[in-house]
Amino acid sequence: MLSVNNLLKKIFIRSSVSIALILTTLFLTSRLGDAFLYLMKYEMPYAANLRTDFTRGLFGFFFPIFAAKGSLVIVCILANILLYYSLRKYLKKYNTLIWNLVLFLPSLLIYSTIPSKEFLFFISATNYIVFECEDLFNITPYKKNKLFIFIRKYLTLAFMYFIRGPLCMPYICMAILLAIIKKINLKLINFENINITRLFLISLAMSLVCNYFVSLYFPSTFSEQIARFNTTFVEGDGSFLARSITEDTFNFIDPISLIRFSFLSLFPTINQMLIKPQSLVILIDSLLVVFLYIQIWSTLFYFIREDKYAKFIFSSLFIIVVSSYFLLYGLLGYFNIGAALRFRTNIIPIALFMPLISCELIKKKRETFYDRNRKILNNP
Repeated sequence: MLSVNNLLKKIFIRSSVSIALILTTLFLTSRLGDAFLYLMKYEMPYAANLRTDFTRGLFGFFFPIFAAKGSLVIVCILANILLYYSLRKYLKKYNTLIWNLVLFLPSLLIYSTIPSKEFLFFISATNYIVFECEDLFNITPYKKNKLFIFIRKYLTLAFMYFIRGPLCMPYICMAILLAIIKKINLKLINFENINITRLFLISLAMSLVCNYFVSLYFPSTFSEQIARFNTTFVEGDGSFLARSITEDTFNFIDPISLIRFSFLSLFPTINQMLIKPQSLVILIDSLLVVFLYIQIWSTLFYFIREDKYAKFIFSSLFIIVVSSYFLLYGLLGYFNIGAALRFRTNIIPIALFMPLISCELIKKKRETFYDRNRKILNNP
């Protein structure tokens, strides 16, 4: 666990970088998602719904006291305090580089630290992942109080669904998977070598099957979603980073189309980068996310290479994350790659924090095991 001084130092550094990036983004683009909608509680008209009303009510207290930019600074510092406090037990010295690359992703530095639904979801999802990983590895400090463990996990999950709705689906799938696994015997499952490419192809196949059944039994779903996203991100947003799509240009059960649209939700086009140089930030963020995802999961799979039970669990979670990107985040992000950068913060806790925390817990269990054996050998 980090010392108090070290923790405060990290909070100060990340808050400073985040504030600088937020103010630069505001200067260059004159906008920060819906941050000012949530800050200016009584100043701006909006389409009312319970989630938006709750978020405006929460962040609206800052604006009358600190004004606009002062509120951004206070909320940013608060976000960093909550983040580092949640992860304080897992920010170890021997994994500093990877952790810093993740925590200093531009998408996180901006959109998880400004007044937004992403702020609320990201902090909640981070805590949920910590709770779920500690429970999975049976090292939760409250392991004797199963009712408390159950309540804190699923209340957090319920709040996440309340704030972001369908974007919470990968976490719900994770909760269902782990709840089922604890009730069944997986000793007969035989997992040999884990291949990330193979898991990626399985994820793609499962996504295509899901799309096929949706198009078969709910044929109007895709056309309704395309119309809604076009209205929200293209007609309503008007940003150069927005892209329109007609219903007949996308086949939801064609693997090439699915990969193409998911790819374009990660990376801006050359034309967008030439006209909007700030879209290079999106390119850098996406390249880092892809690199970190492959690196972190490869490390985790190496750690569990001899544990068939763990290989089944984490292979399943890998598939859940990739399939969720194909089915939710990839399509949604295509319509506006600027918004995709914001939505990406919602999946990072399960995609990157979860395998990183799992690696730390595996190391801790191994160290405890070796220390116990050393004591036995030294004191026969």
